Amino acid sequence: MRNLFLKNIGLKLLALLLAVFIWMAIVNINDPSERKTISNIPVTVYNTEVFTDKGYMYSIVDDTNVISVEVKGPRSVVEKLKASDFVAKATIPNEFSTSAKIDVDCKKSFSGINVSVTPQISEVKFDVQNLITKTHDITVELKGDTAEGYYTDSSLVSISPSTIKISGPEKIVDSIKEVKMIYDVTGENTSITASVTPVFLDADGNVVKKNNLTLSRDTITVRIDMYKVKTVPVKFAYTGVVKDGYKLKTFKSDIDKVRIAGTATELAKITSVDIPATLIDITDLTGAKTYEVNVSQYIPTTVIAVDEKNVANVDVDVEKLKTRNIFVTNSDIKLEGLNTLYNANIKSDGFYLTIRGPEEDVDKVKLSDLSPTINMIGLSSGDYNLSITFNTGNLIEVVGTYKANVSIVSSGTVNDEE
Repeated sequence: MRNLFLKNIGLKLLALLLAVFIWMAIVNINDPSERKTISNIPVTVYNTEVFTDKGYMYSIVDDTNVISVEVKGPRSVVEKLKASDFVAKATIPNEFSTSAKIDVDCKKSFSGINVSVTPQISEVKFDVQNLITKTHDITVELKGDTAEGYYTDSSLVSISPSTIKISGPEKIVDSIKEVKMIYDVTGENTSITASVTPVFLDADGNVVKKNNLTLSRDTITVRIDMYKVKTVPVKFAYTGVVKDGYKLKTFKSDIDKVRIAGTATELAKITSVDIPATLIDITDLTGAKTYEVNVSQYIPTTVIAVDEKNVANVDVDVEKLKTRNIFVTNSDIKLEGLNTLYNANIKSDGFYLTIRGPEEDVDKVKLSDLSPTINMIGLSSGDYNLSITFNTGNLIEVVGTYKANVSIVSSGTVNDEE
């Protein structure tokens, strides 16, 4: 029997090796070796008391507490593995250290199968800092536009509490420069009460993550009052008189109305915003001038000015007047209102009428346009020195006063009894 096994031993060993090789080839063809990367495996950190018992706060650096592993083994095994099949842990050494080695185990058994698991990150890294606490005031930011005809702003917002305490790693807490309550009021037309989560911002306005921070409270109660909007005219006035020989040409403001917001009761009390005349003094003015008026200062404090532009530019311009003399004869003067029982005659000589006004208007005016007239209503026989009136309109001014001597006599139609 022994000779049977030993006979041709070399050939038999060669045949065995060939059989193993063929078997392995068949296995590799049917179930070849494969590499696979499995991500998002959380690492559980143990022994954190090393930091916390000494009053330190720690944070994970570069998300090293979430790892990926490379798995190598038969395809039939590897392709079925997922992140939940692995357990990763890191235990902080008792001596102070800013890193801890990662160990990875697979929950599944691979008896008789060669499967290797290699973590792509070998250790969890920590940023260890002092634990500090700071108190911040909470500011308000409203976003969006309310419904048309309604208004609110930060002055109409009340928050409770108005401060918040933040505890955590020194570097993170110190990086917080502002705590802000942000609320979107787009389309709102009624007052609002809500709970809002505050946002932490650094010096550049970037959001600071709340990881590893302990807050005195997670939400802030906010009350936002919403007011109706009303549009009212702005009325300007002026004081003084321009220099003699000049005339006010234009008086115009670039703001003629403003929007105000408030309760219905307060809005009903306001029909206009009246600007004191003393702010615009045109005394002895001889040229154009612009006056700046802060309209918001004259809006009652019981309401709110809605418009961003509230400084009005009031443009005042004057023009120099031209003087012209026109000769007036007695026949140019109309005698008006004389009783038909009398006749009247002007005894004075003709005279020069002096008028003054804008050059364009003075140059084109005719004497007939001025309609010189003497009012004779109620007069009877006698000699009179009567005033002459002129129809000058708003643009032309008569310089001086003019009178004429008029004689009134009976027309001869009076009956004998009279």
